[in-house]
Amino acid sequence: DNINLVTDSGIAYSRGISFFGNDGLDVTIKNSTITNDSYYGINVASGNKEVVINIENSEITGYAALNIWSEGTIVNVKNSTLTGINKSPNVEGNIFGTIVINAEAVGTVINLEDTVVNAVYAPDTAREYHLIYKTTDYTLNETNVTWLINGNPNTFKSLKAE
Repeated sequence: DNINLVTDSGIAYSRGISFFGNDGLDVTIKNSTITNDSYYGINVASGNKEVVINIENSEITGYAALNIWSEGTIVNVKNSTLTGINKSPNVEGNIFGTIVINAEAVGTVINLEDTVVNAVYAPDTAREYHLIYKTTDYTLNETNVTWLINGNPNTFKSLKAE
């Protein structure tokens, strides 16, 4: 509660918060700011199972705000802002997402309520999507979500399957 975590962008493969090798972990992040402008704000790495992350009244920013690798992960986001920023060169295959659900993350559930999801990229950088999913075995529940691209409202959420 009430943390301000800014990860040094000069550190290779840095994570704001990362979880590895946990079963049944339940984490709550409230009234906080987690910023990692080079890699992941929150990373649920491989080796976890049935992790629950509750985010409330917070701002999470990264190349991916949420990067999910683990089976059965549940993420509940309420009254918060998730921002993904792609600063990578605009080359083939160099895309990313504000929320990324990797192939191993089967059974993932993302619940968004009263939340902003912002995908940020410049004209000379690679595309940032709202959500990239590498498995079809996930659930996205949304209530009163604002989808932004570069801070501008959209009438759609951009999804990319890989």
